[in-house]
Amino acid sequence: MAGDWIKVEVTLHEKTEVIGMSAILGLDQYGIVGRLLRVWSWADQHTTDGDAPHVTPAFVDRLTSFDGFANAMQQVGWLDVVTSESTVSLRIPNFDIHNGESAKKRAQAAKRNAKYRAGKRDGNGKRDAGSVTNASPREREKKKKRRIFLPLYPPQAMPSHRSGRKWRKICFHWEWTWLRKPSTRRGKSAAAQPTPGP
Repeated sequence: MAGDWIKVEVTLHEKTEVIGMSAILGLDQYGIVGRLLRVWSWADQHTTDGDAPHVTPAFVDRLTSFDGFANAMQQVGWLDVVTSESTVSLRIPNFDIHNGESAKKRAQAAKRNAKYRAGKRDGNGKRDAGSVTNASPREREKKKKRRIFLPLYPPQAMPSHRSGRKWRKICFHWEWTWLRKPSTRRGKSAAAQPTPGP
């Protein structure tokens, strides 16, 4: 059993096969579509690949409550009757494209992707980059944690465990923050701060 739903095109009632079956059977298109859904639902529930051994066209006629329905499906190419020496079986062409577990997964993935793409575009058909430029609160917290806290006095020599590039960056930030902009030192006035060491 592949699930409790089947994939149906919204324009099924306008397909030439449905119009042809309507002409053959003398039924309106909506009566044809309802009976087709009944046959395809049965096939989805009771077959894995659309082959139904030992099932006859008479069963399809009983399933749809209309004599000649299987014959009309066969005439438009939606049902194959396979006869061998002693048995008759039915086969639904292209069953794996429209029904079965893999077809349902493909349909759901296509719907999910279309919904995702539609949500990423604004009214002009352009990508919406607003959410990319505005950082979330979590991202702002991460940036706060990454801040470099500078020593009060300038570093005298580069420790052996520091890489040269990172240490130069710290020295540059120290010089800019403490020497060139003394008024930005954590709320203290420039006069109250000690002068940098030798």
